[in-house]
Amino acid sequence: MEGIEAEIRKEIGKSAAKGLRKKGCIPAIVYGEGKEALPLTLKGKDFQMVLHRLAGKSSLLELKIKRDDKTIKKRVILKDVQKDLIRDRILHLDFYETAPDKPIAVNVPVTLTGESPGVKEGGVLDHVLWEIKIETLPAHIPEKIEVDISSLKIGDSLYVRELKIKDLTILNEPTEVVVSILAPRKEEEVAPPVEEAAAEPEVISEEEVEERRKKKEEEKPPEEVKEPAEEPAKEKKPEKDRKPEKKEK
Repeated sequence: MEGIEAEIRKEIGKSAAKGLRKKGCIPAIVYGEGKEALPLTLKGKDFQMVLHRLAGKSSLLELKIKRDDKTIKKRVILKDVQKDLIRDRILHLDFYETAPDKPIAVNVPVTLTGESPGVKEGGVLDHVLWEIKIETLPAHIPEKIEVDISSLKIGDSLYVRELKIKDLTILNEPTEVVVSILAPRKEEEVAPPVEEAAAEPEVISEEEVEERRKKKEEEKPPEEVKEPAEEPAKEKKPEKDRKPEKKEK
């Protein structure tokens, strides 16, 4: 069990908390059912080292609280962490004091073990449930829940109801999926462009040429027969313009 030192925080409020952060400390509080809530202060560097070693919020910690000339030890779990995401620093910590004889509900991380034959065949691993909520005595809280996937093939799923863990009760719905092996995605096959074969010249005989010529002649529309145009009538000259006809001797 990880242990960390803390001190009773004498000053409370936003301005006091801001002053603690400037000194590299983290304001915190510890509380529990039927327990006195105590405002605390922790050294930032010490807690960061412990935090990296924790498997999750469910891990039990031992707080060594200095109060006057005494050291009070409390078994707690990390209930909440408030962070400044822009500056990447911890603003406040909430610890919950556990009672050894009372069950507690916590979230425990899920770790996959083994090699899935479905994944080896090209399937896709889909880890759905990363945490499982359990209820158990503080002494029985596991750091993690291991799920064996060595029997999962393509199309198989493992459900919460299939998990068998001693000394605790799982609070998740039995029908929730923990992990699945999905079928591999099929890439769309692009058909290669069909190249048009070069047209070969048509070879025909002289008889076919003659038949085609005759057929075209028959399909032609008959030509219209034009009637010859009538000659224009000759104009008769007036009698005075006529020359006298010569009489024969």
